[in-house]
Amino acid sequence: MIFTFFAIVGFVIDVWIMPWYVESIELEVPNVVGMNKDDAEKLLTESNLNPILEGPRYSDEFPVDHVIYQKPESGSMVK
Repeated sequence: MIFTFFAIVGFVIDVWIMPWYVESIELEVPNVVGMNKDDAEKLLTESNLNPILEGPRYSDEFPVDHVIYQKPESGSMVK
């Protein structure tokens, strides 16, 4: 009896609740490499994405306070 109850609850969670909980639209990640970090953060926020800033990295190819690396890469689809 108890096993049947937990089996039914598990089935309901697996079939209805979890798909509803993890459902979200997919968005394409824009290219922000080479942009000023403030402009890149604004673009990502306006695209309904959550930018996560890491500590500074240094490169001879980019000016200070510009994005030199992004993950996930531009063009990737994310939720």
